[in-house]
Amino acid sequence: MTTVSHLVQFYESEDSLVELAAAFLADGALAGELLIVIATALHRGGIAAALAAKAPGADRFIFFDADETLSSFMAGTTPIDDFMRREIELALTAGGASQQVPIRVYGELADLLIRYGNIETALAAEDFCSSFVKSRAISFLCAHGLENFYEDSTGCLLHEVCVRHERTNPGV
Repeated sequence: MTTVSHLVQFYESEDSLVELAAAFLADGALAGELLIVIATALHRGGIAAALAAKAPGADRFIFFDADETLSSFMAGTTPIDDFMRREIELALTAGGASQQVPIRVYGELADLLIRYGNIETALAAEDFCSSFVKSRAISFLCAHGLENFYEDSTGCLLHEVCVRHERTNPGV
């Protein structure tokens, strides 16, 4: 059964991130959970390959391109929480998930928003995830590249990201 949670993984190494994301997803696959992956092209292929190795036969997953998803959001005027709720509900419907099916989500949207300088929207996306996981049986792992925080000399942004998650995993 999924532990309802909103976690963050900071990373420096792309390879380590791929392995950690795949391990998180494989645990869900082995428990029969629906997997939703919202990742950049840089990570998507590696995550899929590592997931196949860790959970052979895992067939309940949906992949979204993070850049395309972000582009569709930025083109509209829908608030981030409404947009994400709609996108996740569409993914659940496409995956045949009922309200009772536990779900694991791995996502990189807030990371991209910070990378592109849209910090307010990134933090709103994190707030949405924190509230959304409480409405369903969802475990959500967010990934954030540490390079987004190198110029944050006060540590305020890093703090704001951390407090929006139940558990913070240091960089790998």
